[in-house]
Amino acid sequence: MDADAPVPPTCKPMTLITLAIMLPVYFVVGMVMWPGNGYSPELQQFVVNTVLTGSLGAAVGYWFGSSTDSARKTEIIAQTGPVPPK
Repeated sequence: MDADAPVPPTCKPMTLITLAIMLPVYFVVGMVMWPGNGYSPELQQFVVNTVLTGSLGAAVGYWFGSSTDSARKTEIIAQTGPVPPK
């Protein structure tokens, strides 16, 4: 594989971390929302709102907090080497 080849989106850490955050969310929401589970509508609404708000906030925060441009900048700095003192 070519070292300069672009990494597919499914192999980027941001995508994998987002999936790791969202999969348990869908499980919990599905479990609470499943018909005949005995949870009150108020509790269902509370769980869905809390879980979705928290997980989406975490995913969006991670996506905005770390970017591929930041990683590219680090690579460029590493390739240029140290700046000689004046």
